[in-house]
Amino acid sequence: MEDIINVLINNGLGFASFVALIYFYIYIMKDIKSTNEEILKTLITMQTALNLMNNRIERLENKTQ
Repeated sequence: MEDIINVLINNGLGFASFVALIYFYIYIMKDIKSTNEEILKTLITMQTALNLMNNRIERLENKTQ
């Protein structure tokens, strides 16, 4: 147990960097994942709307020809 404490004391900056990395991975990446999921939902909605508009335009163009 003393060896572990000595390693932590001697390598404080390295250990703090490791803890910061783990914090970033756990908390920040979770936020990024939820934001990406929201963006995906928005893109799917936009794609659906564009497809509907494209179909309407094609029908109107076919009526005028």
